[in-house]
This record gives sequence, C-alpha cells and structure tokens, in this order.
Amino acid sequence: MSSTSDRSSERTRRTDAVEARSSLDGHEVVITGRLASMDREEASQHIERAGGHLALRPTETTQLVVVGAFGWPLARDGQPTRTLLEARELQKRGVPIVIAPEEDFLVALGMDELQHGLHRLYTAEQLARMLSVPVSRIRAWMRQGLLEPARIARRLVWFDFRQVANVRVLFELTERGVGPARIRKSLEELRSALGREQVGYGWLDALEARGPLLFRREDGTLCEPNGQLHLDFRVTEGRRTRSGPVEIAELAKRTNTPEDSADDWFEIGVRAEDEGRLTDAMQAYLNALLAGGPQAETCFNLANVLLALDREGEAMQRYLQAIEIDPDYIEAWNNLGNVFSIQGRLEDAASAFAQALQIEPDYADAHCNLGDTLDRLARYDEAREHWERYLELDPDSTWAVRVRERLDE
Repeated sequence: MSSTSDRSSERTRRTDAVEARSSLDGHEVVITGRLASMDREEASQHIERAGGHLALRPTETTQLVVVGAFGWPLARDGQPTRTLLEARELQKRGVPIVIAPEEDFLVALGMDELQHGLHRLYTAEQLARMLSVPVSRIRAWMRQGLLEPARIARRLVWFDFRQVANVRVLFELTERGVGPARIRKSLEELRSALGREQVGYGWLDALEARGPLLFRREDGTLCEPNGQLHLDFRVTEGRRTRSGPVEIAELAKRTNTPEDSADDWFEIGVRAEDEGRLTDAMQAYLNALLAGGPQAETCFNLANVLLALDREGEAMQRYLQAIEIDPDYIEAWNNLGNVFSIQGRLEDAASAFAQALQIEPDYADAHCNLGDTLDRLARYDEAREHWERYLELDPDSTWAVRVRERLDE
C-alpha cells in the first residue's frame, strides 16, 4: 500500500507532466469518460485554441489522455473504457502517454475556475436535477450507506458532486447485472492509472455488505439484476413482514409497543415512497404518527407525499406541524413556501422562503424560489438580488438556465 507522501508525489509528477504540455502545441489529446466541466465539442475547441487536437483513440502519437470527472470511466460491462485500457497498454510499451484527471486538464488549459464546480457541494434536490435522478433515490442511497453527506446543517444535507456521480455509475452497472467483484477489479485498475485519491470505493463495500442489489419488477416480484428471483420478505428481530400493501396490513395487526411500531411504520413509508407507492407511503406515515406521536421528519415526509398527490391543503398543515416541532427545519420552510405559491399566497410564500434563508443563507433553492415569488410580486430589484445569489450557488442546473433567461429579460 502506498503512503500518503507517495500518492502526493505521484499526483505532483502527473500534474507537472500535464502542465509541461499546457500549450498542447501540435499534441494529440484523447478524452475518456464524461467531462463534468464541458461537453466534448467545447473541449475540442479549447484544445485547438491551445495548439492541439482531439483524437478518438490513443495511439503512439498521443501525449495526453483525460479522464472525465462525471463518474468512473467504466463501460456498460463494468470494464474500464476501451480508451483507458488502450492508453495503459501503450504506457506499458514505453509510449510516454500521460493519463490525467479532468482537474489537471483544466489547470493545463488555464481554466482553473471550472474546477470549482467539481468540488462544489450540492443539496439532494440540486443533485437530483443535475443527474436526472429522483431525489428519493439520492436519499435512499444515503440511508443505505452509499452516500455520506459532506455537510449537515439543521437537517439540510450537502453532497460532493463526484461522489454522487460515481454512485450513479455504480447503480447503472449493478442494474445491468455487473457484479461487485467485476466492478472492484475495474476500480483497482483505475486506481493504478489515476492514483488512489481519485478512485474510492467505500460505496462498493457498503453494497457488498448489504448483499445482492434487488429491484422490484412491474409484477411486484423482487429479483437481482441478473433475473434471479427472491422471496419477497425480510426478517427483523425474528418477525417476517412483506413489502407493499400486504406489509401494511400485517403490521397493522401486530401488538408492538408504540415506539417500535412507529419506527416500523416510518421505514415502511420510506420504502413505499422510494418505490413510488405514494398512497401506501401516506398511510404508513399517518400510522407512524398515530403510533408514536408527532415527529418532525415523519410530518415532513408525509407532507411531501401529500403534495405529490396534489393535496396541497393537507400538505401545508403537515409542513406547519414539522416546523412547529422543529422551527429550524429548513426544507420544511422552503416546501411550505412552495405550497403557498401554488395557492397564490405570494406574500406568505415570500415570508416562508425568507425564513429558510435566515436559517441557512446559502440554501440555493430558497434563493431561486424567493426570486421567482418576488418577481411575481413585481419586486424586481429584490428578485434580481436573490436570482444572482442563486446563480453563484448553483450555476449549472436547468433552473440556472431559466434564471439567466429571466434576468436577461
């Protein structure tokens, strides 16, 4: 195992090698994986401006292979990409090809400012929009131990972009039937090419500890990605409970203590919400409140489900209940503002968003929502102030495109 100083020295040598070619004058560059800072057409233009050219595959004339930061560079079968494997083979034959991460590539182009997006922290909602992944999936990854928040402030969590992008690749592979052993072997190859600090796989350890990844088919049966069916039950403290409506009916007959049944109902609600069974989730969260009394997170989850079911009035009451229990529940304030906005109560919506920002001034979604609300109230100067702050916090999302268009108007 290499020491910290060894890893640091290796990264320094790699960065120096890239910077030595920073002009890229007459040099050939190849990209593997997906870039997070720009698309390939933009990358090609920047490379040409620096005097080089972008090629499709590495050859003996290639000087630099750039590895994109938008998730591990793995093919659909879990193997390292063909481009990366070819570059590694050329290196073994003595061809002086530098394999470098996207961050070093940006430094070489003199575009250091674009690195900030790779290291910026994002809330679950922001990442859901960026990665086209349901926010419930991101929260499920966190509960499963596959994601660890980089920051937590009054129930609001932030994640590192690279971490979530890698986990998304991991789930895409496992859903195609690629096993953990194959993925682990590929990650070892990536580590040898990019350095240990660029490739971690604590998430894979967590996945292996959980056993095979299961998903539910349209007919309700559980199976592994390779099609192997599983009995639809889990064992908890010697009791067997089934998933879905049967699980809810069976738990309702149990004679647990109130505390135990409240926790069980909450977990059932979370699973039902993750699977899109909103009516079941609503019933489970209601039962959790009946069994264990008001809990802020249960009220918040129930409100989200009610809002998704277009029951805005009931959702508003549950957000208010969550806030009454925990006055600093930032996301509850923000979502309450959304309900007020839907109902046309714009002044109330603006007050709710402002309260969220008073608790956490860097909450990007609340800045965007408050800007929209102030715009509808014809308070344009105030709206601009919050939209501009939003763009500083979340410049790369689809919301940001809309905000820029509105500001241009």
